[in-house]
Amino acid sequence: MPLTPRQSQWTGRIGAALALASAGLHLVSLLGHAEHLALTVAILVMCAACLYCGYELWRAPTTRAWFIVGGMNAGMVLSHLAATTFWSDTKAQSPHAEHQIHAGHHIGGSLYNGGLEEALGIATVVAVLEVTLAAALVVQGHRMNRARCVHP
Repeated sequence: MPLTPRQSQWTGRIGAALALASAGLHLVSLLGHAEHLALTVAILVMCAACLYCGYELWRAPTTRAWFIVGGMNAGMVLSHLAATTFWSDTKAQSPHAEHQIHAGHHIGGSLYNGGLEEALGIATVVAVLEVTLAAALVVQGHRMNRARCVHP
């Protein structure tokens, strides 16, 4: 069953809100990476991409827009999982790992001691939600297009 224009607009608004949340989480992650110029630039580019996708979904939630959102967020999930693995390996090999973990508890999980990992986890969940929503809507759009071709 095809989406009505109202359903399409409603799902686009949900997607735009998730994209805005992703952009915000990217900005939060800058607090822990500001000393690395290349990483700062990459995060700002990702933030801009999130805002662009959010704009597209708010303005015109087309199958093409959802396809782009799904692809970008699938890439984000993979990069977040790689970053989490790298982060865990780096902490485990650090001679000060025990002290860093202890300091993180005293600071209350600040962004510099564990909070970035939490933000990365939240961002991964948001990206998975966006991929799931995008996949469902792209499949729905594909079915609508096939139905139009079969029954002109």
